[in-house]
Amino acid sequence: MKPKYEQQMKKGVLEMLVLQLLSEEEKYGYQLICELKEKSREMFQLKEGTLYPIL
Repeated sequence: MKPKYEQQMKKGVLEMLVLQLLSEEEKYGYQLICELKEKSREMFQLKEGTLYPIL
């Protein structure tokens, strides 16, 4: 997959993934980062600066 396309795809689904995780239970930002990394097999390796504006 081309890097530019992959980056756009990640941006498009990131909010939905965060909402899905939060629908299960309340979580801290760090928990979300770790779960996204683990469940995506490290496809989503977010930094706080990327996640917190979404929250």
